[in-house]
This record gives sequence, C-alpha cells and structure tokens, in this order.
Amino acid sequence: MTTVQRTTDLLTPRLCLHPLTVEESRRIVDETPNDRDRWADGFPRDDDRDGVRGFLHPASSGVDPAPFGNYRVDLDSVAVGTIGFFGPPDDDGQVMLGYGLVPAARGRGYATEAVGRLVELCQSHQGVRAMLADTETDNLASQRVLTKNGFDFVREADGLRYYRRDVHTLS
Repeated sequence: MTTVQRTTDLLTPRLCLHPLTVEESRRIVDETPNDRDRWADGFPRDDDRDGVRGFLHPASSGVDPAPFGNYRVDLDSVAVGTIGFFGPPDDDGQVMLGYGLVPAARGRGYATEAVGRLVELCQSHQGVRAMLADTETDNLASQRVLTKNGFDFVREADGLRYYRRDVHTLS
C-alpha cells in the first residue's frame, strides 16, 4: 500500500493552494472544522464537498494522488474555496480540473490566479498533455477564467460547456 504524502503548498502572488490531507478532507466533507481551521463564510460549498469527497475515497485507501489531488484555496490564511483534479493523468495524458470559490471571493481574479498555478504545475509534469474543464452554460465568469488561462472552448452539451488546454512541458 502506498502512503499518502504531503505535497508542498502551491503559491501564487495572493493565494496559497494547500494540498488537502485525508483528515482535512473529512472535516470539509463533514463540515466540522477544528480549532486550527479558518474558513470563510460559506465555506465549504456543496461543490467543495463533492470534489473533496471524490478525492477522499482513493486517498483514504492509501493511494497517493500527489500532485493531482485537491487543494484548499487560502486567502490570508482563510479557506475561500477548493481547486483540484479528478485524478492523475489518464492514458492519453489528460487531467480534469475543477474549482470554486465562496461568493465573497469571486470577481477579484483569484480563480484565474489559482487555475494559472495549476497550469504551471501541469507544465512541469511530463505525464500531462492536456487539461480539461467544464462549466455550466450560464457560468460566464468561470468560462472567462478558463479562456484567460489558455483553455479553448471545445463543445456544448447537456447544459455544459467543455474546455481543453494543451499542455507543453517546460524544459
């Protein structure tokens, strides 16, 4: 069995993307912060809990998803959202990305900054050839986040817009 190891925090100019541990993930899913957790009003959102729940199953079984797990998005040491992957690169080198912030943290460029940091992470990883994401059709703000980070619109179906960004590894 592989031990889940702690990945280093990923930093941006204004944010800390903190890799979630199994224990932190359980607290988010159960909405039971401990005395060290600092959560913004509205955190965790339903989408945060859903994304973290998907990470929690393999991680609690000892599978190490690093660096393709989930991250807590911290602003001034306060959790304002989550961002992460739905797992490691598939056989075609594709990773699926998801993210979200509490309403009070939206509209300030934080999501664009956080997604950009994960683009950099993927560019430094030899196994990633493409990043995928989807948004609800009416979520224009999220669509702007993706296009600002080099994602191209691919198609629309069943109320979702699908995006893709080819990843060229940095040498």
